[in-house]
Amino acid sequence: MEYERASSKWKEMDDRGFCQAAKIAAGFPRMSYKLTLMAYEENVWNLMFDYWQREDIDRLFFEIWKFATKKMGATDKKVDFRAGLVDVPKEYIPSI
Repeated sequence: MEYERASSKWKEMDDRGFCQAAKIAAGFPRMSYKLTLMAYEENVWNLMFDYWQREDIDRLFFEIWKFATKKMGATDKKVDFRAGLVDVPKEYIPSI
């Protein structure tokens, strides 16, 4: 997802991905070329949409993970996700 769709690197990966999809589709007798292409394109768009929608959430999860592992290292106690989720905002926004 870090490449522009018009870049040569994207086209190379896209071609490789479609070839793999076509090989898989060849094993199904009623799977046409057009249906394979449509399914592949839909899958690519779904992946791109999920990436764009969750890009910021990944950063949040990474901060929770960093905070929890730092806390675990200091106390040698297991810190669960919920505790990290509560403590991360307190670390960054002291008034909470």
